[in-house]
Amino acid sequence: AAHHPAAMVAGLGPGLVRRSLLPVPHQDVLLNSSEGIQLLRVASHALPWHQLSLHFETQRNQAFCSAATSVTILNALGGDGLAAPTDGFYKPFPYFTQRTLFNNACVNKVATHEAGIAMSVKFLAVHGATLHEWQAYLACFTGEAGINHTHASTASADAFRRDVIAAFAASVDSSSRPVRYVGINFHRSEVGEIGGGHMSPIGAYDAATDRVLVMDVSRYKYPPVWTKLEAVYLAMNTTDGASGRSRGWVVVGGSGDSMSRSGGRGGRRGGG
Repeated sequence: AAHHPAAMVAGLGPGLVRRSLLPVPHQDVLLNSSEGIQLLRVASHALPWHQLSLHFETQRNQAFCSAATSVTILNALGGDGLAAPTDGFYKPFPYFTQRTLFNNACVNKVATHEAGIAMSVKFLAVHGATLHEWQAYLACFTGEAGINHTHASTASADAFRRDVIAAFAASVDSSSRPVRYVGINFHRSEVGEIGGGHMSPIGAYDAATDRVLVMDVSRYKYPPVWTKLEAVYLAMNTTDGASGRSRGWVVVGGSGDSMSRSGGRGGRRGGG
């Protein structure tokens, strides 16, 4: 059998490793490498990591990347007062899960790219979500003012960088929490990975190296890695054959957050 490069687990010593199912692109920096750990320590904008890592989800199946990313971000927003539903498994404690996300009347009315079919667990499991569908169902929880989305084809890498920096600044209410969170919809092959359209949250940004920390929700497939921001932008600036629009990014805040939504449909369907 072929052997893939292994990702070292911090604190376990040089002889113990965690093997990734797939090799990490050579230009990326593993979070759990010495360099990756140091980057997190000195990163210019690392506040999201400390909140997202508490709720970091693995997608339930290979089409649920948008759901896992959403739940990770929405639970992080719980500290900002965002109310969560109660999953029967965790009753009486409210907590967003990939199951309860779709037990919501608003979500089940979100139009999809398939004519006459609304968003549902079944639809997502088969088709994944476009960028527009993702922001539309997230808005059911954050409110229209709590989320915006940008198609990469309509903006520059510098615009993406500015959005990340602005979102990851410290909140006026708490120096330990970011203003907002960022999720990306990108194509794996453009960053040297195996697969197609995918969604994941961004956990941190380091200005000195111009890298973002991609917290891959396909945790059975790739570990978190530091990737060049320009490479991520290019991976988002690709066209979805179903919608005819590019992928891009979402910026997510609490229901009281005032952000203008960018219009338009699109984004490549997300998958594992």
